[in-house]
Amino acid sequence: MKRTIWIIKLAGLLLTSMSALFLMGCSEDNEDESTLSNDIQGLEIVEHKQTLLLGESVQFGITILPETAKDQNVFWGSTDEDVAIVDQSGLVTGIAPGTATITVVSKSNLRISDVVPIQVENINFNK
Repeated sequence: MKRTIWIIKLAGLLLTSMSALFLMGCSEDNEDESTLSNDIQGLEIVEHKQTLLLGESVQFGITILPETAKDQNVFWGSTDEDVAIVDQSGLVTGIAPGTATITVVSKSNLRISDVVPIQVENINFNK
């Protein structure tokens, strides 16, 4: 159920962004090529852990290319919020044992994204 809600929320965000992009494309301003080069061309999750312990929170980091891109806003999401959640600053928290994929998507260009799989494990006190 939570996965369905997450998918519906993400679809709503994507539709809103696509509508905004369409409206921006319909503008009568004559933008030259140098303006277009200020858009995000690449996005990469660079600071992350592949394994989190149950209840652990880790701040994920990203690299945006070019560094001078004007709109550096991104969406964060998790494929399974029963396993791991991520807030819009990239803070990932392990909720239950299992596997999830963390995704970051450029708000200005929905085709620019990166994903990383993570594993959430129980804390083992017997080691």
